[in-house]
Amino acid sequence: KGPDMTSAEIPVHKAQLLDDLKAALYASKVCSYAQGLGIIKGCSDDMSWNVNLSECARLWKGGCIIRAALLQKIQDALARDNK
Repeated sequence: KGPDMTSAEIPVHKAQLLDDLKAALYASKVCSYAQGLGIIKGCSDDMSWNVNLSECARLWKGGCIIRAALLQKIQDALARDNK
């Protein structure tokens, strides 16, 4: 059972709520990219395709649908791992 308060009585700190939502959105993006790259890596390993994941991130970053500064960080990290 939750608190004995109505939703109007629950204190809401708007700035904190917005910060929390931004952090949650960022985390969901990281998870989505990690999941996609993990699927590509798994298939690449199974099929011996030797897919360069850093190059995948670069291509995604340049696409018209998925443009994100986060992808630059992912691309850089993957490039460091390949060396």
